[in-house]
Amino acid sequence: MILGRMTEWRRYAALHPQFAEAFRFLEGAKGLENGRHELGGRMYANVSEVGTRPADSFDFEAHRQYIDIQLLLGGHSALTWGDTGELESTVAYDADQDVQFFRGEGRTVQVREGDFYILWPEDAHKPHGTDGEPSAYRVVVVKVPV
Repeated sequence: MILGRMTEWRRYAALHPQFAEAFRFLEGAKGLENGRHELGGRMYANVSEVGTRPADSFDFEAHRQYIDIQLLLGGHSALTWGDTGELESTVAYDADQDVQFFRGEGRTVQVREGDFYILWPEDAHKPHGTDGEPSAYRVVVVKVPV
């Protein structure tokens, strides 16, 4: 997992052939409508408003077909991360939904507006955790094919 500020995205652009395009899209994402946005080359983005909840109330998730780049457009949340090799699978991988669920211990970081994080296939995550009182936040998730 990589956690950074959008002002520094260029450091990470060379890590994948489609990252530069994904980050340029994210630079202009603040005014986008909620919903799915096709970016081409099997890459797409989802913009949504979500509510935080206690991290112990849901399992980790991980994806095999896509790398997630998530950017907080407004608000704040807590992200709990764990390595899939160190967690217990609770639901088998669903290739149609590109998701597998896990349970176990992770590390939690506070995420604020303007922060992004990159999640690779081995990065199980709980992206909607509360960092205090439950609140709403706005996020865009770019799905980059592995």
